[in-house]
Amino acid sequence: MNPSRTVAVAGDAFTVTAPGWLAWQDAMQRAAAGYAGSDVRVLLDEVLLTAVRHPDGLPLSRSRLEALPVAGGDALLTVLLELVEQQRAALVLSVREFPGWVEIEGQEVGLRLQPWTFGARNDALRRALRPSGDGITVDLAAFELAMVLHCVTTLDGRRLQLDHLAAWPVPLGETVMAALERLCSAGAEEEALLQQCVRAGIDHPDLALIRLCRAFGWNPADVERMDARLAERLLVAIKAMETPRAPAAPPPVFDGEGVTRIIVMDD
Repeated sequence: MNPSRTVAVAGDAFTVTAPGWLAWQDAMQRAAAGYAGSDVRVLLDEVLLTAVRHPDGLPLSRSRLEALPVAGGDALLTVLLELVEQQRAALVLSVREFPGWVEIEGQEVGLRLQPWTFGARNDALRRALRPSGDGITVDLAAFELAMVLHCVTTLDGRRLQLDHLAAWPVPLGETVMAALERLCSAGAEEEALLQQCVRAGIDHPDLALIRLCRAFGWNPADVERMDARLAERLLVAIKAMETPRAPAAPPPVFDGEGVTRIIVMDD
């Protein structure tokens, strides 16, 4: 499922082959690491170095790529993108979302995606941390690879190996990553909604869950199994306790004006 095409450039016949998903990811990572993702042309060059071979069958060198005429490099890139779109059309991918998991099916593809646990996510993040000068960076490629290997299986439950991911067409990897992002991350929209609820004083269900957990030392699973009426009563009680009480009125102060004094004198 990695189609190829021969392209004539400057009198030579170059072979362009759609790379596998892991090779595509590696090219993206090299471009981002070397140029902070700011130069689109550099990114495209890295992809071409992965996908193009000389007429003698050897991988295209950076010096040879840079020596190509602009029109020749553009022709190679155009063919590469066409091959990726050819893969996309051949896969005929369908994404079906269920409560708690996602299934992706297509030509010779059948995958089930499930969210990872908080502990597994933290372990992958810990392994992806890299020292960088005086700070720390996250190896995003390593983190995403760990997420795929942990969260994705075949439809019959078999775990994936690195050689499976290396053979994935680029459109399949992109589709899987997009589905995992929706499945495993709250996302920017959800965060914005929570912030708006806080500002408006509205109890978003997740905020109500946190309030009950904090007040009684419960974990989220305990709270979600509770009777809804009892949970509402407890939330009302928490809110009542958190509401500031009006200060007690001070005792009246008499300054003598308008007060009748009764004086009793003994004979």
